[in-house]
Amino acid sequence: MFVPEVQAQARAASLLLVQRVREYFTDEGHRKEFEDWYRQRTGKDYTWKKVTE
Repeated sequence: MFVPEVQAQARAASLLLVQRVREYFTDEGHRKEFEDWYRQRTGKDYTWKKVTE
């Protein structure tokens, strides 16, 4: 179990990570690179889905 201070820090770090990943994939080149990697890895096209409202 985390102490409250560490829990708050872990939450802040995870929110920052999510923000960085979101920013990364807003770039069309990064999305295409990922889609190409996914297609090579699975043989299927990646389907982007909104996970939050």
